[in-house]
Amino acid sequence: MLSSYPNNGKNTSKNIYESSIQKKIEKILYSLVKTGLYESIYLYNADGLPLVDNQPSSSIDNVDPVEISVMMSQIRHAISRLDDLGRVSEIVIEGSNGKKIVFRYISLFNQITTLIAIIPAGKYYRNITNRLQKTLVQLCETGN
Repeated sequence: MLSSYPNNGKNTSKNIYESSIQKKIEKILYSLVKTGLYESIYLYNADGLPLVDNQPSSSIDNVDPVEISVMMSQIRHAISRLDDLGRVSEIVIEGSNGKKIVFRYISLFNQITTLIAIIPAGKYYRNITNRLQKTLVQLCETGN
């Protein structure tokens, strides 16, 4: 669901185009989870609304990712004010079991989007997440 673009029940060419982008994004996210590079991937706008209908996950999550997205957005703003960091682009939390939760802030559809990625223990994330970000930005800008 490209929640920043409500269609008011109308099927316009813009809505069909956005739905096509949404399906492409879902396919990319599912393939990354299926290959085991991520346990879960979520995309939310600044209001905590999902940008895709089906958020891929290989595990059952015990918490609501929407709630976490909104909370981390607030934390991001607080961290930005702590010191002269400028705009915070990523927050990584690593557990004692080696699992990581990555909060990456990306500009998609003319808004800041929160990408939440759950990384399995022992897996590297930065290179693949950088490529994912580049792909998502290009897809949202060009549709390809």
